[in-house]
Amino acid sequence: MAVTVYIAPPWFLGYDALFQTLFALVCIVISAFAFRVASRTGAKPVQRIGWSFSLLALSYFVQAATSTFLLTKLSSGMTVASIMGVRAIGMYLHILLMLAGLGLFATMGFESLTPFWLTLIPALVAVLYAENALRAAYTVTSGYLLFLSAKFGMNYFRKKGVESLLISLAFILLLASHVGIFLSGILSPSLYALAHFLALVSYLMILGNLYLVLKKGGPKAVKGIS
Repeated sequence: MAVTVYIAPPWFLGYDALFQTLFALVCIVISAFAFRVASRTGAKPVQRIGWSFSLLALSYFVQAATSTFLLTKLSSGMTVASIMGVRAIGMYLHILLMLAGLGLFATMGFESLTPFWLTLIPALVAVLYAENALRAAYTVTSGYLLFLSAKFGMNYFRKKGVESLLISLAFILLLASHVGIFLSGILSPSLYALAHFLALVSYLMILGNLYLVLKKGGPKAVKGIS
């Protein structure tokens, strides 16, 4: 089990923590909207969305705190071993919360939590025993996002609603952002920054989607996102 080096390009250090904090804040608002929609409509899948984005918010707060720690401590007197130890703890906690949040979202259509655990546990094992844990985590999360992009894309072609279009495009952009981060170390560091912008746009689109659902407040609108 290995830990990768910090993958943000030097010129983006500090900005990544800012974006991660913004992601967390937007995810909190999405979670609040989802719980409000669920209370109005009684839709359990939407309640799962609320819990899912609560976990995603926590994952981004952990990531932002880790990024800030690295930025402030890299030039301090701390030993490299201590810095990398804290980074590893932050990274694995972020990965755990991220995979749990995406797994809960991907399985929101099931009454039982069994499908959630059946997808989460193998994903965690794959990450923990991978030679490159961070790359393995991005591969698994990209798999989740590919599934959700396909699911909501097919949902849009069946229903043609604004809500289903927004949620479909949001997850396609979120998938593109993950692929961009994955490829930034191979192709261009600029992809790392672009990926953060795409992720922010995608979360704002999900937030806009839930706002429309809350505004309409009917079962038909809820079906467009579940």
